[in-house]
Amino acid sequence: MAITVGELLNGVASRLIYEGSPCDSHPCWNEGKCFLNGSSNFYCECPPAFIGPQCEYRLFEICKSVRCRAAKSTICEAGGFLANCSLVNQQGTSKL
Repeated sequence: MAITVGELLNGVASRLIYEGSPCDSHPCWNEGKCFLNGSSNFYCECPPAFIGPQCEYRLFEICKSVRCRAAKSTICEAGGFLANCSLVNQQGTSKL
């Protein structure tokens, strides 16, 4: 949403247009914190029990839905989940 502010200073009209921040719309769910990544992008820092680009997935639900053929049960730990039989952290990098 753009907000235009105009003023007349010494007979010269000027205007300032404020476009806002991507974080203004509170895109991070589940009490995730939004941070700017450049001028028009953002990323979310999720609380320990949530993952996803916008903290939209509860860690336990992902662990419950993922099954590994080699193991009888899915192993979950804070900050990660079992996907395709390898442990992956929130940033998507392998921890094994």
